[in-house]
Amino acid sequence: MAKVKAVIQTGVPASKKRYRKNLNRPDSHGGGIFQDRILEAHPHYNAAPSEAVTEGENNNFIVLGRDRPKGLKSGYGGKGDTHSGKIDIVVGMQGINVKEESEDGQRLYTDPDLILDAARIYISQKTDVDDNFHLKDGKVGNVKTRSAIAIKADGVRVIGREGIKLVTGTDKYNSQGVEISAVSGIDLIAGNRDLITSKIPDPFGEPQQIQYLQPIPKGYNLEEALKSITQRVMRLNSVVQGLCRGIFYLIGPATTVKPVVTALAPGVATPNIDDIIDVLSFAVYTQKAMADLRWQGIKLTDMQENYLEVTGYNYINSRHNRTN
Repeated sequence: MAKVKAVIQTGVPASKKRYRKNLNRPDSHGGGIFQDRILEAHPHYNAAPSEAVTEGENNNFIVLGRDRPKGLKSGYGGKGDTHSGKIDIVVGMQGINVKEESEDGQRLYTDPDLILDAARIYISQKTDVDDNFHLKDGKVGNVKTRSAIAIKADGVRVIGREGIKLVTGTDKYNSQGVEISAVSGIDLIAGNRDLITSKIPDPFGEPQQIQYLQPIPKGYNLEEALKSITQRVMRLNSVVQGLCRGIFYLIGPATTVKPVVTALAPGVATPNIDDIIDVLSFAVYTQKAMADLRWQGIKLTDMQENYLEVTGYNYINSRHNRTN
């Protein structure tokens, strides 16, 4: 991991540096230690008339206004929509590229930038959260004109001393008063990738995009399915063993049986009665094995429909939650 500089003063106007020097407060070597004030670039936020802005002096802001992911024309606030209130909590506007003035000394005004800004919590009553933050659709889809909370930073941690729940589908209506007709699941999308290009082209020879997100297996159902498969295979092994015993029962003695000449037909070899019994015994073994195999086929089909088909009662995959 690349080392991060402790003190970065790019973007600080020369006039501010001279002022600090005249106050005998060095830019480093003691400045800012023990939470003392420090010299760093602090942007001039381009506030809208409808916004109330609370700011510190270390590039940190809380902005109350209407939906605005970028400049004054952006979002539902820029379109003039009502019911689009927002709270934007942001630190590090423009990241390390922050500047207070242009090269010729003109004051620069900064708009929100959901890509460059270092960290934020964005809360909006009505917004296009996936488009604003350039998120892949996944299985949940691209949500528009809905309330949303977005948290973005280099590292995000959600910590619960007594558990964490990710829950969907709790209410009958959404924030716009629209009835929710289906349960939306949870997508875990590492690398913001939800589609991949298949190595197998479509019928016209063109590369085809296939869904990269896969359903998350349900542990208990998967365990039960694997146990069922194991039991079916063991039973099938037993059936085949019985069939093999029947074959050996027939063939083994037959290799040592000698023809018997009867008085009714001198010179004509007829089967020994023991051989006939062996054949009948083998037939019984075979009939039982065939019946067992048919039953095995029925149980395997039932197992497949119950655990491996999406319509099955104990389908091993989640119908809602996916991951890559």
